[in-house]
Amino acid sequence: YETFYRDFPEDLKRGILTTRVISGATSDVDDEDYFVTYDQLYLLSIREVTGFIGGTPKDPYNSDSAGFYTRQLDYYKNNEVSNYNNNTVIVKNYQGTPTAWWLRSTFFANYGAPYRFTAFDNTGYYNNFGAGSIQGISPAFRIG
Repeated sequence: YETFYRDFPEDLKRGILTTRVISGATSDVDDEDYFVTYDQLYLLSIREVTGFIGGTPKDPYNSDSAGFYTRQLDYYKNNEVSNYNNNTVIVKNYQGTPTAWWLRSTFFANYGAPYRFTAFDNTGYYNNFGAGSIQGISPAFRIG
């Protein structure tokens, strides 16, 4: 966070709002059991990018179950990004090379692969990667 945020122009920093971010669920059934943080910079979920909701509400092995409490962001919706396409809007480049980037979702994590996390790969599809692999990030923030 500090690495990216400190390099932002001061006028941009003044406009960034703190955002309530729901990252996943525990195995309990109360709404309070979602992992909620209040952040200025955060990673996007699958739902915020593609509109896709995986799993079921409160599924502790699928932190994108929090997608039931968020929506696809207008930027991605207006660019017709969906779960079924590898829209070029999703592809991020690092020094001119398409690069995978992490999401805050662990949609693919389960008993058999608890250390795998979700990212968009360099072609624009979401996939799972081991926690030790190196991927890029595309931090999100709200301006108000």
